[in-house]
Amino acid sequence: MKTYTIQRLITGDAGTFGLLTLQGGQVLHTGELPWRDNAPDISCVPAGSYEAVLAFSPHFQRSLFHLEGVPGRTNCMIHPANWMGDASKGLKCQLEGCIALGMGEGQLEGQEALISSQEAIQVFYAEAGLDPITVIILDARATV
Repeated sequence: MKTYTIQRLITGDAGTFGLLTLQGGQVLHTGELPWRDNAPDISCVPAGSYEAVLAFSPHFQRSLFHLEGVPGRTNCMIHPANWMGDASKGLKCQLEGCIALGMGEGQLEGQEALISSQEAIQVFYAEAGLDPITVIILDARATV
């Protein structure tokens, strides 16, 4: 089973950002919601190790990796998104507790965001393949 580690680097109201290294050494950027005590739809996934399996997403109309065994949560997927800010604070957000991937990180419309998310998803899914994977999430080092 392939294993991917997400190293969270920074977290704040604009989101939780980190890095995921592919087995070939290429690095993708990750984006998640800020930590909000694991509340469904508004918090990032708790740090830990999760098996992820492909399952059909009606919203995206395609199969995506779903993290299994996330405490108190369902439908935590890996999918494209640019913004992951705290919507209750007026920030743009395209996530409901999932993990987004990008080729880079930067500013979009004045907010910290992932760049080239669709491209990063294609790269990740091409490498990960169809079999279940393990996703290890390590906590952030800095808060802003």
